[in-house]
Amino acid sequence: MFFVALAIFVIPYSIICYINYRIVAKFDPTVKFGENLVPIWNTYLLAKEVMPHPKRYIAANLLLVSISLVAMVSIIGFSFNEFAFKRLQDFQWFFDLLKFISAILYAYLWGCTAKALGKRRWLHCLFGLLTLPLLISVPIMAFDKSRPVDRPV
Repeated sequence: MFFVALAIFVIPYSIICYINYRIVAKFDPTVKFGENLVPIWNTYLLAKEVMPHPKRYIAANLLLVSISLVAMVSIIGFSFNEFAFKRLQDFQWFFDLLKFISAILYAYLWGCTAKALGKRRWLHCLFGLLTLPLLISVPIMAFDKSRPVDRPV
């Protein structure tokens, strides 16, 4: 069972973190791979290199997660029964709205990253909204020879 969990969660997460590390290292060669293994910190490392206000971006993401957790607990409480999950389905529109806002933030991050690497911003924003093309374009950004373009800091 341990090896199944390792294969399903740890290995893909490590690959994603390595790809993120490769992109962040293009902007800041002093960053270590171990720093990219920390879940929210790895997003901040990328955001601080490509966005004018990375703390606002991270705060918005954390706010979305907090709102989602508070809403779930207030809707179903701490009872995980069939009735509680039926009540949760009544508020599916609210959680879909939170997912849509999160997708917009995610698209903004990858659009800013593409722009900072001299690539087409809006194309990568669209990829960020669709997610599947992003699985192709982000590794390309990580492993190609692109370098950060000159930008005011």
